[in-house]
Amino acid sequence: MNKGSSFAVLLIVLLLMVFFNFSSVSAAPRFLIIHVDAISSELFFEQMEAGGLPNLERVFSRGSMIRYGMTSFPGGTETTLTRLKDSLNTDEGNIVSYTMLDQGEGGRVEDNIQGLFNIMPDAGKDALMLWNILPNLQRRSLSHVIYGIPVFDILGGLALHNVPRLLEKYNIVEFYWFSSDGVGHIFGRDAQLKNLQRFDSYFGNMIDRLNCLENLNIIVYADHGMSYGDMVHVQTSQEAKDAAGDKLLYFSYPHVYLSDDADIEAIAKKIAWEKEFDYAFYRQAPDVVTGFHEEGSHLTFKGGEEGISYSFTGEDTLGYYNMGYEGEYLTGEEWLTITREMEYPAVPPAVYNLLMNPHSGHVVAVINPPRIPANLALQHGSHSGFSSTCLMVPILLKGPELEHLYQKEELWLYQTFPLIEGMDFNNFEPGREYHTVRIWSNRDGEIGGSLSFSPTYRWRLGLEYNDYYKAWGEYDFFSTFLTRLWLGAGLQYRDDQLSPLGGMKVEFTVGNLTLNYQGQTTGQGWDSSTYISYQILPRLSMETIFNGALGMQYEW
Repeated sequence: MNKGSSFAVLLIVLLLMVFFNFSSVSAAPRFLIIHVDAISSELFFEQMEAGGLPNLERVFSRGSMIRYGMTSFPGGTETTLTRLKDSLNTDEGNIVSYTMLDQGEGGRVEDNIQGLFNIMPDAGKDALMLWNILPNLQRRSLSHVIYGIPVFDILGGLALHNVPRLLEKYNIVEFYWFSSDGVGHIFGRDAQLKNLQRFDSYFGNMIDRLNCLENLNIIVYADHGMSYGDMVHVQTSQEAKDAAGDKLLYFSYPHVYLSDDADIEAIAKKIAWEKEFDYAFYRQAPDVVTGFHEEGSHLTFKGGEEGISYSFTGEDTLGYYNMGYEGEYLTGEEWLTITREMEYPAVPPAVYNLLMNPHSGHVVAVINPPRIPANLALQHGSHSGFSSTCLMVPILLKGPELEHLYQKEELWLYQTFPLIEGMDFNNFEPGREYHTVRIWSNRDGEIGGSLSFSPTYRWRLGLEYNDYYKAWGEYDFFSTFLTRLWLGAGLQYRDDQLSPLGGMKVEFTVGNLTLNYQGQTTGQGWDSSTYISYQILPRLSMETIFNGALGMQYEW
């Protein structure tokens, strides 16, 4: 059979498969969830109204853009992502700050990797944050932590470009744009704004490739905000140590851990009244949080069946009584409703719930912009306080499963996911991989082919003929939005000999183009091939192999 007739047979077989379309796509609702790090509502909507985010505007103008989304205090990725999927407020969950001490039998004990802090504190803190965040990310989203490094965020753009293909398989796809946080901290507001605009451009390119936009449910949110200005850098660790003296066990902003609480009121007063902190709060009773302000005011938050109340002596530094509040008990939702446009929104539930957490410090010491904790790397932006620019975030919604939320004007971020039916983080993966058939023809007109069958997700079994026969099984060892690494083993029958083989396959995909490298060994050397495939129709791809062969692949 010559090359032309061989390729004609190849084409006919695959077109017949396309015609019968053995599709296994689930009919479950599809969700795309995009996390954009450290963007305040103030910055976001300022740019939206100025026309600086055209792609986000064209999508969500037909949905909902919640201006008064409220994240939890302290505003941090580590406190948000470890709670969001389980809808936990800060009185629950075991992560209360960037680092912490835990409560164990016999008193407070060091965290399991606390020893890192004694060697290199900053690296140790970063390691602990990642240690706690990574289990909350989807497996294929883990690499987004690397994309969050500003110089690598172009890879984040390429990853976002692949979302349409992933949505063909997964009921929920989570994308994390982390780089906006580091850029804001290190380079300031203008740099963060440019980063946000770059994300908008990548987002637009992704949207243009979707063929299911009307039926897709899209959520874009920021995990916390960022404050800018003429920052005053405070040596918070030293200030806490000076205030607590020998009683200080450990400090991790905003938590002051003490060896005992015998002098807790005096220490809290000293932190607020004598040191460079704005506020210091502690748990005075099981349902009472007491706080002090640097100008001498005394604040009290009381919990009850109807919510949380706020009272003060001295000056109302939060400003709530000036806007009509009269000391009544309010739920967290009610606090957000009445304070959403204030400088310090919903502080009573934010602080009260944090101090109800058993992992919280004995004292919570707070600084608000323009004060920020001193850090050589984080000079220009901060989200350490409970001001609106630190905690008020945008929440964008679009899709049929989200329409019941379109009328909301304010929303606690941690309450978002439970309000959405059909979103199941425990059942978002497909039941199996695609089955595939490949056929190719070399320069001499000889045909080769392979058939793979997937019994379950991340596993494939296959048969191949290419002048010899082999059978194999492979496992998806590592995947990102851009790459997949398969490791496998099998048997090869060649020249009347049966041999065991081991191998690997690497796929690198951007849009419709995939670069494939596969290699195998039978103990007699490494045999490899490289080919490029281009998706010309859904499930149908053309291939060119670097040895000159041409082929096609169909998946179902």
